Amino acid sequence: MIPSKFRAIVDEEKKVLTELCEKWEKVLTLEESNKNTDKEAAGEGEEEPSNSAQDGPPSSRTRSKTQANAGTAAEGDTDASVSANEQQSLPKAKPVAIEDEELIGLVRATAGQGRMLLGQRFVQFEKLIDDAEKKTSEKPIGDDDLQGFWDMIGFQVDDMKEKFQVLEQAEANDWKLPEKKKEEPKPAPKPKAAKPAPSSTTTGSRKKKAGPSSGMKDFIAQKRREAAAARKKQEEAAAEA
Repeated sequence: MIPSKFRAIVDEEKKVLTELCEKWEKVLTLEESNKNTDKEAAGEGEEEPSNSAQDGPPSSRTRSKTQANAGTAAEGDTDASVSANEQQSLPKAKPVAIEDEELIGLVRATAGQGRMLLGQRFVQFEKLIDDAEKKTSEKPIGDDDLQGFWDMIGFQVDDMKEKFQVLEQAEANDWKLPEKKKEEPKPAPKPKAAKPAPSSTTTGSRKKKAGPSSGMKDFIAQKRREAAAARKKQEEAAAEA
């Protein structure tokens, strides 16, 4: 594979990862904006304590003047006040509402890892392609060298895509991470049943071997006597000779 084809692959993968990083960085920006908006809304809802109790009731002249000014302002700016009230009553749009802090941290980490991959590994590989095309390296860079480097980066690219896919699933699931599959505990091995201890009767019968019967004993004794008599005759014959 010539270097130009490797460059085409790098450009395509770089484009995909860049778009994914930009999308989720925008999600983080919107989420941060929503939090700031909520804080401002909470601050506007708090009313400042009135000092009317300390100052005492206003005089009739001051009260009438205040009422006259208030009436004039209300008549002169009726439309503006109505418009402001309507805007306050409208619900504020929240395109992103991630309540899970774990998910926010995962988005931030995944986008950061994607940017790091683009800013380091991709830059190194693009420089390697340049050296292969321009032959500016001390050692010649062949297609096998480029393929080996890309295989190493390819595993990281696939891993990043899987991490972004998890975020896509969370977005489709109302910003909730998919439940982790709980590993079922393996059943404990059953204890082996203990072998029953041999009974004394069985042990004794194994140790004691059955002896020869009485008939066998008589037969053996007879054979021994016959053998002794034959031996005696042989000795006598030898003596006479």
